[in-house]
Amino acid sequence: MGMITPPRFPAGRRRRAGYSLVSTMMAMVLLAIGVMALAGASTNTVSVQTMAQNRTHAVAIARSHLETLRMGDPWDVESEAAVAVDADGVASGDGRFSRAVTVTELRRNLVQVMVSVTFPKGNSPVVLTTTLFRGAQVN
Repeated sequence: MGMITPPRFPAGRRRRAGYSLVSTMMAMVLLAIGVMALAGASTNTVSVQTMAQNRTHAVAIARSHLETLRMGDPWDVESEAAVAVDADGVASGDGRFSRAVTVTELRRNLVQVMVSVTFPKGNSPVVLTTTLFRGAQVN
């Protein structure tokens, strides 16, 4: 048995086998950038989802209160200052939402009722509006 000699390459050419340390480091950097981008997108998605959920609660609070006002006597409907309410629309001192009612007389027997609900991290409040006809007042 003779000695095995490594293959010979022409002058100036080296054998290129495997990855170098530099190419491995570059791959790691690119992977880290990709992971960071995904983490940022995930954080943004959670924030948008939370805001959408708060807005949905605000719409439900406004709709529920507006329907409660519509079921009552239209002559008893009055403007209300902002009240702190919870996610179910129940008045609460530590409520995260704020509900206000504005009543504007349009004509003698016609009023506009506007329910406004502000919510956490919301840019603008949710505002629902309806009109109520006030027929003959019954005493």
